[in-house]
Amino acid sequence: MILPPINRETDSGQSRLKLVLCSVSISLGLILALCGDSYGGDAVSYLDMGDSFFSGDWRAIVNALWSPLFPFLHGLTRWVFQPSMRWEPMVVYLTNFLIYLTTVVSFHFFWGEVLRLYKRMSGREGQNGFAILSDSEFWVFGYAIFLFMHLQLVTSMHPDMLLSVFVYLSAGLILRIRLDDPTLARFCLLGLLLGLGFLTKAVMLPLAGVFLAAAVLPNLRRNFVFPYALASALVFSAVVGPYLFEL
Repeated sequence: MILPPINRETDSGQSRLKLVLCSVSISLGLILALCGDSYGGDAVSYLDMGDSFFSGDWRAIVNALWSPLFPFLHGLTRWVFQPSMRWEPMVVYLTNFLIYLTTVVSFHFFWGEVLRLYKRMSGREGQNGFAILSDSEFWVFGYAIFLFMHLQLVTSMHPDMLLSVFVYLSAGLILRIRLDDPTLARFCLLGLLLGLGFLTKAVMLPLAGVFLAAAVLPNLRRNFVFPYALASALVFSAVVGPYLFEL
């Protein structure tokens, strides 16, 4: 039997499209970061917390009002570069751009897993009369939504964009657990991501249970899923426990 040749041109076209979408997204974020020149409101509090931490007052970022990871990252870059007053806004917005860059990568991973699920489901239900998006249309659609949601956050001094990193990675990992074989390492990584999400914004504390349930429920018939879920919960507790203890 003669097998049909692999359409490498299509694969190459998909790779070029994804590269273009990533490049455009990153370029737009960099332009916005370079145009930012002022900040106020909560930004001053976040920056002061980060500066105090790297000045030796590590308890400065431990409080019940603001989560610690976002001010820690800004404090780290300001401690590394030691900017003057003139260049301080540039360093702040370039830090935001680095967070945005991580968000682009995280979304790309998440949307790739969504595409895998979509193709599997459309393969099962492709005869029901509904239109099926091509891979190219799916990627363009996803990045259009992503840019609409996230570009405005590049110049915003709030942890929402950083939280998106851990939400995208957690959701993408849950889909990978669903589509591939669940492993102990993936469940432990999920607990770590959820813990870091909580250190970014407290809303992830109740949502962590929802994410973990989403990873467990499709695998209820597997005997090992509950030990894996317990391991994930222990990793999550190890990440958030010290911070909660110090509050």
